[in-house]
Amino acid sequence: MTDGFSEFELTVFEWIKCAYANQQLTAQIDSAKFLKRDWTKVGFHVYFEVSRELEPINLDDLDNTWPGKCPIDGPFLVSEDIHRGGGTLLWGKDGYISSIEMYAHGDFFNEKVEKFELHDFASYPHNELVKSLNHDIFKS
Repeated sequence: MTDGFSEFELTVFEWIKCAYANQQLTAQIDSAKFLKRDWTKVGFHVYFEVSRELEPINLDDLDNTWPGKCPIDGPFLVSEDIHRGGGTLLWGKDGYISSIEMYAHGDFFNEKVEKFELHDFASYPHNELVKSLNHDIFKS
């Protein structure tokens, strides 16, 4: 699975595997073969293929924002390389994942993300983020 994926992307995949603890999702992530990466300057779309010999993911089994549907929520991203933090969404169709979208809540998402933290949206102290966003707004 590691060929082609960045360390940052691999860490996001590991976070998703731990957060959902779902056998089908884990097996698909482990079988993922990198296809391509599109950098949009405010995020990435990373495309991959997974083995269709694996069992499809039953999306109803996941505790997700969109029950029974894709996208699958990933971690909240905190980094100086990602303006105002960001998010991740795992996309797929018919029970098979095929891409991950990583996006900034602000104006940039650097092409290389060096230092970062991953957090669950529910447990991340959003009030601190809002304070920092307001501080940024009033600085301009």
